[in-house]
Amino acid sequence: MRLLGVPIVCGALTGILLGVSSTAYGIAFMASLMLCLRGAYEHVGRLEGTLRGIIFGTLFGIFLLAAHSVAGSDATAELPHPEVAMILLTAGMGGVGGEGMDRIRRFVERIRELRAERARRRTEERAVEESG
Repeated sequence: MRLLGVPIVCGALTGILLGVSSTAYGIAFMASLMLCLRGAYEHVGRLEGTLRGIIFGTLFGIFLLAAHSVAGSDATAELPHPEVAMILLTAGMGGVGGEGMDRIRRFVERIRELRAERARRRTEERAVEESG
């Protein structure tokens, strides 16, 4: 869990940018989402990816709202009402993203396995042709 700083820092930065510019907020939100999805890709198993996504999304949402509140600026983008619903939204997005990244990881691993198997067969076929 050494990577818990990622959603905390990303959430805080995104929360500060919420009061600066809606464009900067949107870019930071999407960049944070991509970083968290990358983290979910590293986990083996649907449950682990989903749980990590939920935890990261929850932390991201909490620190987004906390930093925005501490900054004391007006939001340049629309937030859900009540604002606490943002935490549920980011947690849900994290969970769905974590599960989805597990599916993508398994798909990529299967393609790698098939390519390795095909290369092994070709090597065996060449060896048979050369010996025969």
